[in-house]
Amino acid sequence: MANAKISDTSVFLNTITDITQIDGFAAYATASATGNAAMSGSAMVTSLEANLDLANFTTGILPVPRGGTGVGTLADGHILLGSGANAISTLDLTTKGSIVVGDGATDPIALGVGANGDVLTADSAEASGLKWATPSGGTSKGIINGAADEVGASSTAVSNPKQVSWSYPTVSSSAYGPCMAVPIDMTITNISIKWQNTNGPTIPADPAGVVDWSIGKLTNTSDASDTQNGTVNYTNIANLTTLTVNNSDSGTNFFKSWSGTAAFSAGDILVLLHSNPASSWTGTGVSTGDVVVSMAVEYP
Repeated sequence: MANAKISDTSVFLNTITDITQIDGFAAYATASATGNAAMSGSAMVTSLEANLDLANFTTGILPVPRGGTGVGTLADGHILLGSGANAISTLDLTTKGSIVVGDGATDPIALGVGANGDVLTADSAEASGLKWATPSGGTSKGIINGAADEVGASSTAVSNPKQVSWSYPTVSSSAYGPCMAVPIDMTITNISIKWQNTNGPTIPADPAGVVDWSIGKLTNTSDASDTQNGTVNYTNIANLTTLTVNNSDSGTNFFKSWSGTAAFSAGDILVLLHSNPASSWTGTGVSTGDVVVSMAVEYP
């Protein structure tokens, strides 16, 4: 038997895939014990784990031995992150859906993931609850309201520059190009308009009654804010095509909305324009009606 080959199935009857099933190996010891010796399969596993060198792994994968008590070992569902046999700072893998980091069982800090992807934390004094962690790099949202005066009038004058006023309800007196000084970096994500009057206007057939909308800024912040219908000192950022009002809106108290991205930097002068129709809108009491405007904004 001692000279039999491993491939000799008449001698080696079974194939074992679990080393712990082996009762013993014959060996010759030269360290603490000398001479002939024996070691079981389970003892070999324990010895390998206890002597695994975590300091010299180079594969990028951390080998974690089981059952040990020193740094880097996996014991009772914890990876010990401290030093030596008394390591107590742990990375806890036992809690479903969470990672626990702390001084063993004495002061765990749970890190979990909430339904919205937020990081959740709880310490040992709040084992039954969770605290929201403040995310970094998030955005805030807000609403800016304004109004446009005499949208259906075909004439353009200093007192009616075809620009949205952001100081409603004083829209009728906001002459000389109403505009908005942008205080912080922000992005417009939605613009909605609503006809505000008792009755809907009578709008001439296209293209005579068409009113288009666009958003931009003053090209030179030091120059006048009256862009003369976007032909002077104006840089366009987006054409708001879904806000276009035409003959199909005749007789209605229309509501329209645009979604997209229009970015502004702190120090810009925002201008929201509407064109004047070639032929004025008509209708009892509605030829110079106002349109209420709302903008959704996001900012750091």
